[in-house]
Amino acid sequence: MNKCLIVEDEPLLLYDYTRAMTELGFQVIQASTLEDALYCLRTHHFTLLLLDLQLPDGTTFSLIDYLQIRDATAVIILITGTTLYPRGEISQISPRIDFVLRKPVNISDLSAIALRAMGP
Repeated sequence: MNKCLIVEDEPLLLYDYTRAMTELGFQVIQASTLEDALYCLRTHHFTLLLLDLQLPDGTTFSLIDYLQIRDATAVIILITGTTLYPRGEISQISPRIDFVLRKPVNISDLSAIALRAMGP
């Protein structure tokens, strides 16, 4: 079964993303802090990761760096509400990021990318 880790600290967004990924058939695991997310990455293998850039305890760049070493196959979707990196510069910071979505996220777009991550 395809697993999806959703790292988001806003409960309503977490709910929306979880619902969308569950409807696509993903087994969803949730985390709202970097510490919880790192634990999940150490104990599970994921097909897809939805990472909110800004969390109360820091940015998810450290998780992306960890994934670059540990799991090169998971698709990473970075979700951000920041106006930084308006021209895609974020991919220069970490080439490990597969997609960037800006808040508010269109759930249809998110679902289409997630389906692509599931493969054939």
